[in-house]
Amino acid sequence: MGTYPIDPSTLNRSLEAAQDELVKALREQQAIQVRIFKLRNDILHLAALCGVEAEDSDNQFGITEAVRYVLAKEKRPVTVAQVEDVLKSTSFFDTSKYKNLAANIQTVMGRLVKANEVRPAGGKFFIWIGGIGPMPPIPASLMERIKKS
Repeated sequence: MGTYPIDPSTLNRSLEAAQDELVKALREQQAIQVRIFKLRNDILHLAALCGVEAEDSDNQFGITEAVRYVLAKEKRPVTVAQVEDVLKSTSFFDTSKYKNLAANIQTVMGRLVKANEVRPAGGKFFIWIGGIGPMPPIPASLMERIKKS
C-alpha cells in the first residue's frame, strides 16, 4: 500500500468548506430558535386569550439554563435577588430543592461571566450578552404531539 501525498490546497479548501457549512448551520439554528421562541410565546398569549392555562413545562431546566433564560428574557441589568424572585415565581423551575438558591445563582453567574455570556453591569447587577438565550421548556402536551408525529 502506498501513501498518497496530501495536497495542502485541498486541505485548505476542505477546511474553508467545513467552516462555511458550520456558519450556515449556526445561522439556521439561530433562525429556528427565534421561530420556536416566538411560537411558544404565541401559544402562551393565545391560551391566555382563550381563558385556558397553557402548560409551561415539566421542570425541564437545570439551574444554569434557568438563569440563562431569565437573564436573556429580562434584557436589562438584574441582581441575583431579582433572578431568584423570577425563578421562584415561575412554573418551569422547581426552586424547592435548593437550600440557598441565591448562592447557587451567584455561582452560575460567575461561570456565565467567565464564559462571556453575562457581563457585570455595576454594583450587584448583571446583564445578558450571550445572544439568544435558551428556549423555554417545551410543554408536556406539545412533547406528546411531537412524539406522536
